[in-house]
Amino acid sequence: MKRKFMKSVLAAMVAGIMMTTGCTSKAEEPANSDTSATPQETEAGTDENTAAPEADQAEDQKGDKGSYKIGYTIQDLANPTWAAKIQYITEMCDELGWEVAAVDNGADSGKQITQVENFVTSGVDVVVVQPADANSLTDVSKKAHDKGIYMMADGVSFPEADLSYINDNFTVGKMVGTACGEWLNKTFGEDAKTEVAIYEWPSIKECIDRVDGMKEGLKETAPNAQVVASASAANVTDGMSNAENILQAHPEVKAFMCFGDGGALGASEVLEAKGTGADEVGIFSIDGTDEALTKIKNNTPFKMSVSLGSPKGQADGIMEALKALFSGSYEEVYYTPNEVVDSSNVDEYLK
Repeated sequence: MKRKFMKSVLAAMVAGIMMTTGCTSKAEEPANSDTSATPQETEAGTDENTAAPEADQAEDQKGDKGSYKIGYTIQDLANPTWAAKIQYITEMCDELGWEVAAVDNGADSGKQITQVENFVTSGVDVVVVQPADANSLTDVSKKAHDKGIYMMADGVSFPEADLSYINDNFTVGKMVGTACGEWLNKTFGEDAKTEVAIYEWPSIKECIDRVDGMKEGLKETAPNAQVVASASAANVTDGMSNAENILQAHPEVKAFMCFGDGGALGASEVLEAKGTGADEVGIFSIDGTDEALTKIKNNTPFKMSVSLGSPKGQADGIMEALKALFSGSYEEVYYTPNEVVDSSNVDEYLK
């Protein structure tokens, strides 16, 4: 028998981004976000002639039935972009009468598997997964599919997903590298041997693709620039601590290329606190969060961010994909937009 679905509301958006938790170590979860209890097995019926198989029953329930239950497991709810996206999704689901439970997996694949199992046991219609490990979901996806539950990928694809909402990560990374190289050439001269730091997340293929794109864009645009340091940073706290360490070891670093705005915002905080001028060091990132765009507008070292549709835009994209999924007529892959936002057009995005 399916257990009653317990709705979990995101306890807080990043009201003070300076207080966010780490991402490379196990991230601290907001209140009411843990679904780590081991699910109990449901009892199977004993009368083969009168009880339809469970998967067939679940399959019959698919289609546009009006109200849906969504389980959402995301890597780090301390990341401002992801936290804001989940908040918007929660609000839109409330308006539709849908139920959504969002949990933080802390980039821990074992924890995420348990979370998905719990969602399956609770009787959701779809589990949306931002994978901690894209290759770890085979068995738990089969459990979901056996009960007629969809599996959807957010940001990071995995083989068993029925639908994926992702972006072209190499291309978006190359946009960052190109913008960084152009700024270095303009500011320090094309012959200058400038030093660059990278914020990455090497356990995730999509983030690796972004960094590969960054390096290629930088090499093509500013071949004399050299990457001298890299660190994992998905949120402000990690971005700040890593910027301090990098600048101490490499005081001549002139640019930070970041896979996401979370870490980039931390680097910007450190540079601003040091009194670093906007023409001394540049920060180039991905996400297009309001916090990042505000720093771009205010002439800080934060130079540009590639917008993937903003947290609200991403939430809209996720919701449209979910609606298509529930209708039974959907594409396997939906892509986010990639739009460069800098001082020339920031007012168009910051409203």
